[in-house]
Amino acid sequence: MLVPVRCPDCGKRMWVEFSIGFEKSIFAGNESELAKYTIKSINVIKVWEDDEITRQIKEQFVRFVKAGDPVDKAVKMVSELYGVPVLVVEEVLGDLIAEAKVKEYPS
Repeated sequence: MLVPVRCPDCGKRMWVEFSIGFEKSIFAGNESELAKYTIKSINVIKVWEDDEITRQIKEQFVRFVKAGDPVDKAVKMVSELYGVPVLVVEEVLGDLIAEAKVKEYPS
């Protein structure tokens, strides 16, 4: 999973790749009735420079769109692929999304 963070000193955006270990406890007959998740560990795998991740996200989005995937589906697939929330992917892609939508639905 990737999450964007800002350095409190310089304001620069970086991306932290991490994993979460958890324990699941079910207290009733099935999971939908009552379940509890307890975080056991959070491991930082790597800290990425902003341009490394944003470049990869943009390139992957373009690949999906060129392959014929609709813009909204391409955004969701990039989100899932990189473990980045859709809203953050949309922020990173900004103009590329607008441009791709114009090509997808020409006037």
